[in-house]
Formats: sequence, C-alpha cells, structure tokens
Amino acid sequence: MRAFRFMTMSFVLIFALVICVGISKGYTFTYYGELCWLVAETGDPDTSIFKLAVSDMGGGHFILNGKEVDTSGDFDFYIIHGNAEVIGSDVIITLNGSGSDAIETEVSTYHVTLSSPSLTGTYDEIWTFYAKNQQLMVTGHVSGTFTFVSCP
Repeated sequence: MRAFRFMTMSFVLIFALVICVGISKGYTFTYYGELCWLVAETGDPDTSIFKLAVSDMGGGHFILNGKEVDTSGDFDFYIIHGNAEVIGSDVIITLNGSGSDAIETEVSTYHVTLSSPSLTGTYDEIWTFYAKNQQLMVTGHVSGTFTFVSCP
C-alpha cells in the first residue's frame, strides 16, 4: 500500500512539473507594441488608420489585434484581429473586423500583402454591411493600399 501511495504521489508531482514547464515555455512571445497603417481604398478620398498591437509568436508567426482609428487617434468603428506570416520577402496578413452602432453593422475580412522592408503594400477586403433601419444587407469587395505610418 505504501508503494502504491508513493507511485501515485510521484506521478502527480511529475505530471504537475511537466504541465508547469510546458505552459511556461509554450506561451513565450515578443510584444512589439502598437503599429499603425494608413488604409486607403482605391478611388475613395476617405482614409482610416488601423492601430494594431503586434506580438511575435516565433517562427515567422505574428498575432495582431487592435482597432480602426481616425487621423487624430480616436476610435472609429472597427475592432480588428488577425495574424501575419512572413513568406519569403513579404508579410501576408489576414484581418477580421467588425463594428456596430444604432444605424449599421459591418463585418470585413482583409487579405494584406506587405513588402517586408517597408511594411507597406496592398489589400483586398470582402465586407458585409447591414442597415438596421432598412433591414438591408449588402456584400461587396474593395481594394487599396496599406501604408506603414506613425501612430497618432
């Protein structure tokens, strides 16, 4: 009986150590801070800024989350999250965003390709817009540029 208790306690201790070591090593990353991109849709004079917190998960994998802001830095409708991968000399990003107020709800998915030296490039966006008062839903596609800028 004593041997069984010793083996059980040893197993529990070893299991706890493996879990603690695995968790502490499994979630290490480097937080780079908030980075910003000026988002300009082709043919539209209005622009917005995506202000994203960037974390390096290692191996060329990055997590992004943040919000859309206007040029003064005030929140401007969208909450955004996604990921980025370094592929060759490019950074490929996928972002999902959504925003809602009393008038409308909009969701978007962005595919962004940036040049790694300048972190500037192009995007394609597929969006769905819902006008609440008209109960009207519209889906569309736009493209444009993502320009790396200082955050407001």
